[in-house]
Amino acid sequence: MTATSPNPTELLGSIDLLIVEDSRYLAKLMRSIIRSFGVRSTLVAYNAFEAFELLKNNHIDIVTVDLDLPEISGIELIQMIRRANDIPNPDMPILVISGDRRRATVERVVQVGANDYVAKPFSADKLLTKLTRMARLALCPATDANEPAGVQTSR
Repeated sequence: MTATSPNPTELLGSIDLLIVEDSRYLAKLMRSIIRSFGVRSTLVAYNAFEAFELLKNNHIDIVTVDLDLPEISGIELIQMIRRANDIPNPDMPILVISGDRRRATVERVVQVGANDYVAKPFSADKLLTKLTRMARLALCPATDANEPAGVQTSR
């Protein structure tokens, strides 16, 4: 990071984030961790329908998506977001957070439009690193953060 680059707290302090996670326990835990990073606002959706409604009615800078959602999968939600004409920011960075560590899954989510992937379980440091990268992409879309990440499935 150069002297002119904002630190992670400065970057995340201007971010509005949506967590899409069907486990209420994990959603609450993630929200707590993400808030500790200084994110400006954090909304939670427990399924893809709730997520899409929140995306239509709020400006969201970054969305985290679990793949194993009821009714509509995380992959389908990512496709819906990328094709949407009725949400303010369909090009927002998408970070997949999933327990599925298979390489084929990681490749598939990047193919459908996710920007990066974190495998559960993950450390707070790993999440901070990934969200900082997503914040740079959200706030400075002309940077090299537009390139798909070298996604890693390790913690």
